[in-house]
Amino acid sequence: MCGLYAFVSPLRDAIHALKYDRLRGLAQPLAQLMLPQIERFDLLPDNVALAWVPLHSHRQRERGFNQAELLTRYLSKGLGLPLAGGLRRNRATPSQVGMEAEARKMNVRGAFEWAAAQPPPERVAIIDDVLTTGATFAACAAALAAAGACEIYGLALAEAGAPLVGLAANGSPERAKR
Repeated sequence: MCGLYAFVSPLRDAIHALKYDRLRGLAQPLAQLMLPQIERFDLLPDNVALAWVPLHSHRQRERGFNQAELLTRYLSKGLGLPLAGGLRRNRATPSQVGMEAEARKMNVRGAFEWAAAQPPPERVAIIDDVLTTGATFAACAAALAAAGACEIYGLALAEAGAPLVGLAANGSPERAKR
């Protein structure tokens, strides 16, 4: 799993405007920022399906949309990859803003499940807006693996830490030094 850009302003402001100010029109240009990084670093295999980190139904009703779903739908169109929309948050969890890594892990443990009638695709990439500790990605990946997914990738628009910045000498993606 990796974040494609550093979670700093002005990108941070744009993500917050999408999520908290409900400026849904920002989802497409934000997804378009992701496309060249995904392609440049060859981060996803051709036969992967895209899934988004789900919000609990109460939070989605409150917000009116899921920003990760919007990003994923635009990425699906831009990359020509199918969607895997069966991941579901099975319980409400408190906001993780300000939580330490272990608290985040406990907060989302068991909070996701595969709810579609068919099993998930063998290869799934989970898409989210921000990667902080990886706890949410890990909980989503556990649910996908339990339902039968074999290869699970994680991509976020931004990472609160060391984002993807280039290629190492061996050709693999390299992170910024913390």
